[in-house]
Amino acid sequence: MKSIMMLIACGLLWGSQYIFNAIALESIPALWIAALRSGIGALVLIVACYFLGLKREPGHWRLLIVIGLLEATLPFLLVAWGQQTTAAAHAAVITGMNPLLTILLAPLLLKDSEFSVKGVVCGLIGFGGLLYLFLPQLQTQSTSQFVGAAAIFIAALSFALSLILVRKLAHLHPVVVARDVIAISAVQLLPLAVLFSPLDVAQIKLEAVLASSYLGVFCGGVVYILFMQLIMSKGPAFASFSNYLVPTVGVLLSYLISDQVFDARLPVSLGIIMCAIFVYQYQGRRGSTKGSVSSALQSS
Repeated sequence: MKSIMMLIACGLLWGSQYIFNAIALESIPALWIAALRSGIGALVLIVACYFLGLKREPGHWRLLIVIGLLEATLPFLLVAWGQQTTAAAHAAVITGMNPLLTILLAPLLLKDSEFSVKGVVCGLIGFGGLLYLFLPQLQTQSTSQFVGAAAIFIAALSFALSLILVRKLAHLHPVVVARDVIAISAVQLLPLAVLFSPLDVAQIKLEAVLASSYLGVFCGGVVYILFMQLIMSKGPAFASFSNYLVPTVGVLLSYLISDQVFDARLPVSLGIIMCAIFVYQYQGRRGSTKGSVSSALQSS
């Protein structure tokens, strides 16, 4: 149950990013929002490691650089760029493919993982719940440009690969891994922002500064502490299920702060997704296939 609560917390924190991204984008370029998110998040994680007395082991830098690129740098850039030409509903559904991609790719990249039919079924159920929520928008909106949709799919694939690679660092403390990954992402993004996205400080609104600060502290810092712990203890496939919750929570929060008519599809969608998560968690505890993806999800 603790792992499910952590997964829900990740979904809540990342689901809130849509609202704060919209506020920040009013006066801050997308590339700078991504860079600030990584930079502030890295500072939060550095401070956390300092007060916890955590130090990293030498080595692993090549793998950490790759993970930082795949988990934060590329997704931050590609999703922001792709959403300029891709409808929000399409983007949410494409991003929601991440758990399925993780479940399918894990056996190819992890020696202790095997293909799990039940894992794929749970992934399909969760994706079905997400698809059910956004189906009306998918039917009424015009088809998005292929390039933008492809960019978001590459971001989902990139994130899935990063989750699997993080598992290779399971012997390291998850907070230390989170710090190094986000710090590397900040080092990659900040120079790009300075070179390719001029920032007019005089035009920046206070609301945008506060929104960017929230994104950095909670969506770039705190959430990664929880997320890395989930990957290390429950495996990349289970942790990736948070990607079903993120767009659903985003829609729920948008209803809470606006006067939109509540969509009855939302609780049904959320129920389907939570059902898939609970079944997958149960499989992790009772899975009998040694070395399968499900066995990597057993409770710590």
